[in-house]
Amino acid sequence: MKDINKENHAAKSMIHYMENNKVKERKVTKVDKIKAELDALEVGDILVKSELIRKYWGRCDDQDYYFLCRSFDVAFLNARKQLKDKKFKTKSGKIERVL
Repeated sequence: MKDINKENHAAKSMIHYMENNKVKERKVTKVDKIKAELDALEVGDILVKSELIRKYWGRCDDQDYYFLCRSFDVAFLNARKQLKDKKFKTKSGKIERVL
C-alpha cells in the first residue's frame, strides 16, 4: 500500500515540476559570437582583431585597450578550441584561416 502512494506522489511531483519550471535558454556569449565569425571564414580570409574588439566589446579606448585585448584573446582561444577542424594563424592583429 505504501509503495503505491510513493509512486503516485512521485508522478504528481514530476507533473508539477514540469508544469512550473521552464527550461532556461543558454545566453549567447562573446565566445559564441567570435566562434560564429571564425566559422564563417573561408581559407585565406582575414579578420582584423581591433575591428572585432570594437564590434563586440563596444569601445576601443587607449587606456583600456590592453585589458580588452586580453579579454578578446581569451574569448578567441576558447572559440578556437571549439573549432577543432579549422586552423588559424595570427600575426600583428590579423587573424587568417589557414586550413
